[in-house]
Amino acid sequence: MYISLNYAKKELALRYSVLVALLTLGGALSGFASYFIVQISGTSLSGFQWLFIIESIPTILMALIIALFMSHGPGNARFFTPEEREFEIERLKSEGSANEIDSNLAKSQMKLAFIDILPYSYLILFLISGIPFYALTFYLPTLVSQLGYNDIQAQLMVIPPLVISTVYMVICSWYSDKHQIKANIALFGYSLSSFHWLDC
Repeated sequence: MYISLNYAKKELALRYSVLVALLTLGGALSGFASYFIVQISGTSLSGFQWLFIIESIPTILMALIIALFMSHGPGNARFFTPEEREFEIERLKSEGSANEIDSNLAKSQMKLAFIDILPYSYLILFLISGIPFYALTFYLPTLVSQLGYNDIQAQLMVIPPLVISTVYMVICSWYSDKHQIKANIALFGYSLSSFHWLDC
């Protein structure tokens, strides 16, 4: 929803995939960093405790940065000049995109959001696709270690599948935005996710 405040509909697939790609690459980099961090010894803290401490620092710093610069759309984005702000608002208006959060949203529109079947369909699709995504992101080292690798090697072995899936996702999203064929691409991706979920 937040991304849709700042980009036109035809630009959303690639922007959203970049967001998810950063999550996936974060998992890959986390696995790489974990390989070294869990080997820290000679201190009062064990390796996994150092892992929580070191990997939480960037998260806390980014939260502070985002709190300072996050806007409610182009209308109050402090990083835009007045001319850029006006251009962005007009550009999104011509695309038919909502560029501001409407605080005076009519009750009938709120009611429509709850009785329309489409949001519930998207919710089910999102949950079905989210299960394998988060299962692999959080439990891939455990799954790899069950193949006979030790815990430290498993942290490194999770990197290749995460990088490959990230590249695939960005290419599909770029193609979707370029040719405006979101439904077919999304259906293919959700089908793959559903099969993986059923396999689990």
